[in-house]
Amino acid sequence: MKNILTALTLVLTFSLVGCGSSAPGPGDTVKDLAYAMEAGDSEKIAAIAPAMQQMLGNEKLAKMAEENAKKMEEEGGITAVTIDSEEINEENKTAKVTATIEMGNGEKETEDFTLSQDKDGNWIVTLGDDEKGPGGAPDIDIDLSPGEETE
Repeated sequence: MKNILTALTLVLTFSLVGCGSSAPGPGDTVKDLAYAMEAGDSEKIAAIAPAMQQMLGNEKLAKMAEENAKKMEEEGGITAVTIDSEEINEENKTAKVTATIEMGNGEKETEDFTLSQDKDGNWIVTLGDDEKGPGGAPDIDIDLSPGEETE
């Protein structure tokens, strides 16, 4: 299960933040990303990680989503997404989430994500610089045709 979630580096759905709001938080957004990747839903992935869409473009994002969905199906699909930690910085409207994804074949992978709130208060995966690559997630593992590049 090599870099399943990070085939997008980023990679999440809309959640409103506010007092008394029952909207999903950053951990739920990470779960939504995992399941969007499993489904190969490039439109949802783009909504969750708009910077990824900007970096790859619609065509490459769709190809990556399709390839990732195939890999995840071969691995038995997602059986569980566990949020190991969720740290929210209210002042900066950012969050760091660590999640473990378990596949049907028993493989597990733990990933770190960096999120921020957009102008509407929705949590999205952001592109940032860290030791694992842009987006607060491990490097992208995209199988592109010979001669194609992601940048």
